Amino acid sequence: MTKIELKKSRNRKKLLKAGYDLFSVNGVEATTISSISRRAGVSKGSFYLYFKDKYELRDDLVIIKSNSIINDAIEELELNHNRDNMSFSDKLIFVIDYILKKLSDDHDELRFISKNLSLGLLSDEAVERMKKNGEETIDMEGFLESLYEKTHIKLKNALLLFYTILEMVNSTCYSMILENKPIPFSEYKDFLYDNIRLMADNAVKKGQEEAEAENDGKDLLGDGMILAMK
Repeated sequence: MTKIELKKSRNRKKLLKAGYDLFSVNGVEATTISSISRRAGVSKGSFYLYFKDKYELRDDLVIIKSNSIINDAIEELELNHNRDNMSFSDKLIFVIDYILKKLSDDHDELRFISKNLSLGLLSDEAVERMKKNGEETIDMEGFLESLYEKTHIKLKNALLLFYTILEMVNSTCYSMILENKPIPFSEYKDFLYDNIRLMADNAVKKGQEEAEAENDGKDLLGDGMILAMK
């Protein structure tokens, strides 16, 4: 990396840190680009070399923070000695449980991410921006495939399933963790995980049915070819 590239990387990190500090205290709307630049020690004009506006900076921060939490959950699952004996839904719930415990322990981070945990999952533009700037990204499709690799099925919409579950977690748990409304999260958790299990098991069942139908189709095609050769 050249000196210029190192300087750009440092400036971007300074702006991200300054943005996070100010957003966490004042909120996004009350925070100006001037105050972010001043706190980072970067000129206001230079800010626009790295971000289109403060909302793009906010989005990048959310993706970085949420990716970090999800990646930690994945690593924790990899270290679990019972991983090979866990079902697809067990593994999925393990990851979600880790994420929620992490956010429950850090309310500032929960407030900042504020229902945007899944922001980077389906945004190709955001992921490409992260890669371009040397930020860590998650191969989410590869991770999800590893969750069901030993079940001998193929889930066509595994990423959408995980996205939907994260959105459900986002929308239902934010107020429960922070404000115990409408009920404390500890009282809701079992209900949430039961529903995640139902969604995951249904996806697995559908995947199995599609795999069986595909195999039946191959068998019929094979039989037809054999008859044609006679």
